[in-house]
Amino acid sequence: MFLKQICSRALALFLVTAAAGTGYWLGGVAGQPEPVYAVDQSRSLTVPETISAESPIDEILMLMLHSHERWQSVDAQGEIEDSSGHQISHHLIVLQESKKGPFFVRGEFGLLGKNKPYVYVLDGENLWKTQADLKIYTSQPYYDDGIYPPETLPDVNNADHPIIPHPLERQFPSPLVELLFPVDIAQSMYLDVNNVSILKTDEVAGRQAIVVQWLPHPGKQLFWIDALTGSILKREAYSEHSSEGILVETRDEQTEITQIVFDEDEFASEFQFQQDTEARFVQPFDFERVTSQDWKMQLEKQLREKGE
Repeated sequence: MFLKQICSRALALFLVTAAAGTGYWLGGVAGQPEPVYAVDQSRSLTVPETISAESPIDEILMLMLHSHERWQSVDAQGEIEDSSGHQISHHLIVLQESKKGPFFVRGEFGLLGKNKPYVYVLDGENLWKTQADLKIYTSQPYYDDGIYPPETLPDVNNADHPIIPHPLERQFPSPLVELLFPVDIAQSMYLDVNNVSILKTDEVAGRQAIVVQWLPHPGKQLFWIDALTGSILKREAYSEHSSEGILVETRDEQTEITQIVFDEDEFASEFQFQQDTEARFVQPFDFERVTSQDWKMQLEKQLREKGE
């Protein structure tokens, strides 16, 4: 879920380019992928210590499913760009006391190269949202519905066995959440494993990554998966369209983590909401409405400045 997802999640949200659903807007790559490593259905699925370009696909997906169990805290900065040229900067800090919480999160975002006026803080009980430039804030309780991702990859997807994202992904408005908690992506890819292939080994944000391509219909999706944790460090989304009888491939979006640190810092103070004495409280619905309009204007201004 990329910049489109910023719209639907971040500000109901960020009104950028319409979101795709849980984990389905990702990318492809030019060139021929290597053959898919077939999944051996006769053997039980296990979580590997690390992955490589020689790992079976199911082991890579199992590490992705359990990626959040490999760390307790993370500090990540990322950049997002869509096909219209919008460029967004995100900063996300997460502390989890266990894989089922409580969760402490701080997210900030704004236009690339500018300040980050949108700040979201989850203090373990309440989700606070503020827009510093507009001097408004709101809050709402963090609701734990008790629905957690499965321990193993699914064989079917139906009403009785739905794909389950991580709880934070359902409530915290940042596209970086899905990269750090790619549990729904892992489930979706496993259900379509014959269209998944390993391309190569690469490096992102100073970390070794395994590049995996998924070819659902329609579209192409590309992931750079951290070899040690299973988190996604980068993803791209491509679509195809016909132009004068020629099939043209277009990159719709790219989300990339540019800096990331696992389990090295103490972040307790980051999860304490600091209220601006000049800011006024608004109801959550009004916050989303006002900030969505403001965000749309900021994006339009960014494109105008690029064209000058």
